[in-house]
This record gives sequence, C-alpha cells and structure tokens, in this order.
Amino acid sequence: MVGRIKDMVIRGGENIYPREIEEFLYTHPAIAEVQVFGVPDPKMGEEVCAWVQLRNGTSLTEEQLKAFCRDRISHFKIPRYVRFVDEYPMTVTGKIQKFVMREIMREALETLSLKIIPQGFGKGVPKDVCQSLEPLGRRHQSTQRWRVGACA
Repeated sequence: MVGRIKDMVIRGGENIYPREIEEFLYTHPAIAEVQVFGVPDPKMGEEVCAWVQLRNGTSLTEEQLKAFCRDRISHFKIPRYVRFVDEYPMTVTGKIQKFVMREIMREALETLSLKIIPQGFGKGVPKDVCQSLEPLGRRHQSTQRWRVGACA
C-alpha cells in the first residue's frame, strides 16, 4: 500500500487505505481528480467520504458512482458520502488539505442533523466532551469504543 498511514480510515474495525480507493476511482472515465478521507461516524467510527472533480463535459451522480464501485471493490470501501467539487482547499504551495475537507464534511453532516461524534473521537476524547460520550467496556484509550450518552 502507498499513502500515509495517518490518512488510513478505520471503519468498523476494517483498515481502509484512501489511496487504494482513489486509484480505483481514477479508472472511471468521468473522474478527473478524487480525494478520499474518513469522516467521524457514531456507529462505525469513521465512514469513507470522496470529493470528486469531474472532467469537463461529463456528468456523474452519487448513485452512479456507487454502482460503479459495487462488485468491483469491497462493500466497506464504497464511499458513503460523495461530494462533487470544482476545487479542493489547498495550501499556498499547492498541497491539498484533507484535514480541511474532513472538517467541512463534519460540519455539513452535523447541519443535516446526522449524529456525528465530536472531533476528538478516536484520538483520546477530551474531558469536556465526556458529557456526550460514554465508553463501552474496559479498553486501552487508543482502542476505546464510545456510545452517545452521559459519563458515569
């Protein structure tokens, strides 16, 4: 696998490498550029999200993209969220900022009234967030599972 280990998405215990999904999606004739990353999810830990730039003069829907993925890649690697964009957030040197895309998607999903676990999920949840999350079972903090609820 190539890509940064930091970018790895852990969805329901499965390790997903965004680069692998990006390489597959590049095989679609309508896709010019794609960025894949994880967004927080209360049930699965993280879900796969893809931001797609289309080639000029082409069109593609989220359903068509997911149908293209079915039977070609594992079901858990199919992006749950797809967003079509004209450009990506970039640094002044031209590097794509996936952390900015992740934050934009997290905020967008929260406004859609989806239950998204706070930003600290999976990286040691801060104590002030503890009011909305409750640990499930006894585990090491780095592998702790969380449930929405009040802390004990």
